[in-house]
Amino acid sequence: MNQFLGLLIIVIIAYPAKGYPDPGKTSQWLINSPVSLMDWGVFHAEKDLKESVRNIEENTDMFHHLGSFAAYDWEEDEIQFIVRVEYKDITHTGCKIVRKALINDLRGGEHNKWDYLPIRMEGWFSNEGFRRGDQPEDIGKKLMNIT
Repeated sequence: MNQFLGLLIIVIIAYPAKGYPDPGKTSQWLINSPVSLMDWGVFHAEKDLKESVRNIEENTDMFHHLGSFAAYDWEEDEIQFIVRVEYKDITHTGCKIVRKALINDLRGGEHNKWDYLPIRMEGWFSNEGFRRGDQPEDIGKKLMNIT
């Protein structure tokens, strides 16, 4: 029995423990770099904005999409949606039609009322279902006021 116990101890000591390396420099930098909810929200808003513009572009031949982005303007305390398009027939009415279509798509389609946009905006600027205790109840409406 002592020989078996001695052999078992030798095997345990001699057997290399499986170790895991620390994250590399790049992974470590990403882990330690915080993303604010403002950054996160603007990213999601921009993604949805581009998708909305593509949806409209596919259903009309009024313009060609040159690019779009969302950004936060520190000086104005505004979230800006900027869409660059090249109109095939530049008219005031055509511009209004495209603008209305974009707003309707962002708020969830013509069947949805304006009530949906604050909910959608709150989703952009949140941690997907996690809510901090100090988060304002009406954050979606407040975001609409600065967008």
